[in-house]
Amino acid sequence: VRLREKYRDPSVLLDLVSCQFSLHYSFETLQQAECMMQNAAETLRAGGYFIASIPDAYDLV
Repeated sequence: VRLREKYRDPSVLLDLVSCQFSLHYSFETLQQAECMMQNAAETLRAGGYFIASIPDAYDLV
């Protein structure tokens, strides 16, 4: 899903994009990973931050 297509005003840029405990779902395929990275890059303003965390597979119950 291309996020820019969902915005009312596609020119809006963000200072922060946060993806917590869900980033790994974007890496099921190369196409999904590229789309996630493109969405983050297109949405961030210059100097903005991308913050992400993923669960540790070795620490899950």
